[in-house]
Amino acid sequence: NNLKEILPGKTHADLVAGFYLALFFLPLGILGVYHTYLMIKPAHTALSLVFAGLGFYGYALGTVFHADYSFLGAVIHAKDAFATPQDYENMLRVMGIYFEPLVVILGFLTAAASAILFYLILTGRTLYPRRFTAFSPLIIFPAMIFFTKIFPAPLRVFAAAASCNIAFFVFFTVSTIYAWRRVKG
Repeated sequence: NNLKEILPGKTHADLVAGFYLALFFLPLGILGVYHTYLMIKPAHTALSLVFAGLGFYGYALGTVFHADYSFLGAVIHAKDAFATPQDYENMLRVMGIYFEPLVVILGFLTAAASAILFYLILTGRTLYPRRFTAFSPLIIFPAMIFFTKIFPAPLRVFAAAASCNIAFFVFFTVSTIYAWRRVKG
């Protein structure tokens, strides 16, 4: 239902761009997971591999999730093309059968990977200092959700939907800067 608030405002071009951005950003997500795996591996090889597996799978499913936005948006834009309002609602319900479980699965993958990452950094045996837990998606994501409560409805829906991506973007960016500086000495 929240998506029914924001998707009608998206143009067809926005939906197509979002679809392809999801596809083209997949390699960056995978690189971020791999880079993080290398940074946390010294703390616990097995848990680092679990993190990497969850992260790689999560980014693949996240791409599917974002691609689904485009198809859902196309249905919402075509609302008047349905014979009856009930046909439109039925189509949204059918799409929800695919879309909603994916959200739950992504939530589990994200939470599990974030918890492992947070724990391993907290041990102090990774290549990150312990203070790096402040940039953990386990901290950033709930903070984003909290702060989205003050945004107006369309922006709130967008920010809430993007908060997981923003949390990982922040972590991967800070992590890359830290690793770069560490290598440079």
